[in-house]
Amino acid sequence: ARAGAVQFPRHAVLDAGGASFFVAVDPRPLSPGVHFAHVAAYDADAPSAGPLFRVPICVLKPTPLSPAGEAEAEVTIPPGMVLRSFLHVPTGASWAEVTVTRRAGADEPTAGTAGAGAGAGCGAEGGPDQGTRVAVVHLMQLRRQLSARSAGRAPE
Repeated sequence: ARAGAVQFPRHAVLDAGGASFFVAVDPRPLSPGVHFAHVAAYDADAPSAGPLFRVPICVLKPTPLSPAGEAEAEVTIPPGMVLRSFLHVPTGASWAEVTVTRRAGADEPTAGTAGAGAGAGCGAEGGPDQGTRVAVVHLMQLRRQLSARSAGRAPE
């Protein structure tokens, strides 16, 4: 995370009875995407011993949509790369349309590449879909107070 996005006390007294301290995260200066930081606590008498504990902080800042409710991005995804994008979902939205296109000349077609559809010639050398690629798009709606596993289940 950017400097200034996470605020915490410079010193805290932690005794055998335990204590608490306040950590504030301001996501406003962060760009859309995934940001990670941590607060590390050291013993003031032995800082070279390393941290006593760490408090991890992860902020997922969604990409805002245009007034028309659209988002557009041009990305280059090498084979095997996982690309995670987070979009701000408009209130009341119940569906999404995703269009993925391949730029002309993005790379040289490779003979024998698996096609994205069924039928003769898909991905075969000289076939109509020569150089096609397979992309898996996994969409998930995050809902407050529900885990990703229980979000799709009907309430009990």
